[in-house]
Amino acid sequence: MRRGFFSREQVDALCQHLSEVHADLVRFLFWSAWRVGEARRLEWRHYFRDEGVIRLPAEFSKNKQPRAIPVLGELASVIERRWKARRLDCARIFHADGKLIGDIRKRWATACRAIGLEGQIVHDLRRSGVKHLIDSGVDPHTTMAFSGHRTPSMLRRYHIAVSHHRPGRPPRCAPRTTAGRERPLPQSGREQPHFSHTTGKKPRDGAP
Repeated sequence: MRRGFFSREQVDALCQHLSEVHADLVRFLFWSAWRVGEARRLEWRHYFRDEGVIRLPAEFSKNKQPRAIPVLGELASVIERRWKARRLDCARIFHADGKLIGDIRKRWATACRAIGLEGQIVHDLRRSGVKHLIDSGVDPHTTMAFSGHRTPSMLRRYHIAVSHHRPGRPPRCAPRTTAGRERPLPQSGREQPHFSHTTGKKPRDGAP
């Protein structure tokens, strides 16, 4: 089992050694806890700017389940930079001169060596993003809804103690709340579960 993790400060340092678009891709992977293949394929039609949400369709998801994540805080900064750099002849959010971003492992390895973290892999950003969410006080069920993990056991594979998460200030990418109640996360396709950040329990309306 790998135990590679990045802190926020290490991610920022790493991005100093990458091009702007590759740095934004790395930041997106850390703050969303998504898989690199999912992020690389994102298109502007998946970003609902007025709602402030990105919806990943089932066909782009490894587990074939659609999901959504609110675009707040650091994620919002990433998407705003990409929005300003968008091209009318390219549908992708992350692109290299209008083309699909390919294998980034060579660039990644060079950047990791530059900050003394040789041997880390891109997938470590997903592990790190999940750990960051939980350490920031987001309950495991909500973290799973964001990252696309199906069961708590899959989180434990990342060497994260989901049953002992520490309450704290939610990260800036967590959903906002209104009048003490959670704002429902916008959905796409098949319904996804909503969870309370404070209790980790499903609502009583019978949502799946």
